[in-house]
Amino acid sequence: MIELFLLIAAITTVAAIARGRGATPWLWGTVATVGYLAVAVAVVWAFERRLVTVTSPLMARIPWPGIAAWGWIGCVVVYLRFFRARGAVQPEGRWTCPNCKWLNARYAIICEACKEPYRQP
Repeated sequence: MIELFLLIAAITTVAAIARGRGATPWLWGTVATVGYLAVAVAVVWAFERRLVTVTSPLMARIPWPGIAAWGWIGCVVVYLRFFRARGAVQPEGRWTCPNCKWLNARYAIICEACKEPYRQP
């Protein structure tokens, strides 16, 4: 149950970062969610088919599907934060939109309130 709440929080964060970087929030939220499920199912499938074997009893206790699925979410966040809109002018910290006076996060290159792109002062 707690993993579901953590997943909802993570997907909400992915959508917020996507919106701030000028990407489509629902698309990236969907990519993160579907990828999370697909990676978890693929890892379970690989263990069932014996494509991956664990020889150590300690390693057998690790929840590999969950770790791999959360790794997918991490990869989506890293892509959105550091590679999406890489060539655009980046703010150096939190910035106030000159159009609507909204205080935006430091990763946002587009105002989250009025969709005005960041311009250097």
